Amino acid sequence: MRRWLRIAGLCALGLAGVVLAVGVALWLAFAPTREVVYREVDGAALRLLLFEPEAPNDGPRPAILFFYGGGWMGGSPRQFAPWAKHFAGRGWLGLTADYRVWSRHRTTPFAALADARAAYRFLRDHAAEWGVDPDRIVLAGGSAGGHLAAASVIAPWPDREGVPDPAALVLLNPALETRVDGDDDYLAGIAELFEGRGEEISPFHHVRGGLPRTFVAHGTADRIVPFEHSRVFCERMRTAGNVCELRAYEGAGHGFFNWGLGRFDDVISKVESFVAPGTVYAQPGTPF
Repeated sequence: MRRWLRIAGLCALGLAGVVLAVGVALWLAFAPTREVVYREVDGAALRLLLFEPEAPNDGPRPAILFFYGGGWMGGSPRQFAPWAKHFAGRGWLGLTADYRVWSRHRTTPFAALADARAAYRFLRDHAAEWGVDPDRIVLAGGSAGGHLAAASVIAPWPDREGVPDPAALVLLNPALETRVDGDDDYLAGIAELFEGRGEEISPFHHVRGGLPRTFVAHGTADRIVPFEHSRVFCERMRTAGNVCELRAYEGAGHGFFNWGLGRFDDVISKVESFVAPGTVYAQPGTPF
């Protein structure tokens, strides 16, 4: 019982800034322009929420795809609706993805990662139809969603053939270390979900050269996902020759980047600068 209480606590804390504080507002103020099913698996119809620009498309536009947080246990794609709508207002296609979680589907982070990769593949497959430049797609997410965005690219992907890297990653207090090392580990309360194989999908353990340009924002007072994980991750990324920008938010806790909280405007402006037109991304000489 104690272990399940810890699981519930992790999920609740990870969503505190969203479900409790701004849940109703997300439904009313940030409605998507449409929804599409990107995958049907195990009886679940998984959807992408699309936030399309109002301005006419004068050429292929960039896109940013968000994955919500919730400890792989719960959550809602509505979490990043304000982010997606913000980028739609800048001429991007903004998207948020649903994926399988334990509370609704009794699945593991491995299933969630398979869904995230399917969502990314679906976006690339429909890029021309949606007026998106496939070379200017950003994957983003917070907490467990940050893990999914990063692991979609960095962790081994056996059936990846024909799916290039995104242009960039945007990771917000991401869970980058998913190897469970004992009762003191920050994931100990949900160790069962990783089936003893957490290192297989741990971005922390698969850093190599040639990865997409990466932005990480993390609160130094995060009690759910240690700030130190992001610091060391970016250090490893840079040592491998990659671009990894870490923004430390002093005194900020978990989920500080969500709409309705005090850091939202600052974080989104930093991200917007990072993915500004003219920025050079994973392929040398190719401007975003």
